[in-house]
Amino acid sequence: MKQEKMKMMTIINALSDISDPVALESIIEAVKMRKKKMEVVGKGGVKFVCPDCQGERLECCEDGPYASEVLDIDDEGDFEYGHIYASGMVDKYQCLECGYVLIGKRGIFEYPIIDNKEIIKWCKKNCEQK
Repeated sequence: MKQEKMKMMTIINALSDISDPVALESIIEAVKMRKKKMEVVGKGGVKFVCPDCQGERLECCEDGPYASEVLDIDDEGDFEYGHIYASGMVDKYQCLECGYVLIGKRGIFEYPIIDNKEIIKWCKKNCEQK
């Protein structure tokens, strides 16, 4: 959590150069709301824990430079997303903290998992569920 707070302060400091006070205030409020949402990620559904860094935040990356945080996953395969920055094709799911990509295997082939049901299966197999 300390690392996340430092990231937010860096963003807020960088935004302090914006000359329009109304725009600056709305951006700061959006960052604060994002922080509040991040504190309640995954309270109810399937848990994700990164095998590399033990981070608990999953990110959906789409084609191009677009991504959205996964806030919650239910057993039926419904995902709740944070702010969605695009509406493209899912490219991969990765740990938001370190970038670890969830990989599936089919025979000798490995591939980034993009299917919701496969994400649930991977999480239940690789992450402790409480």
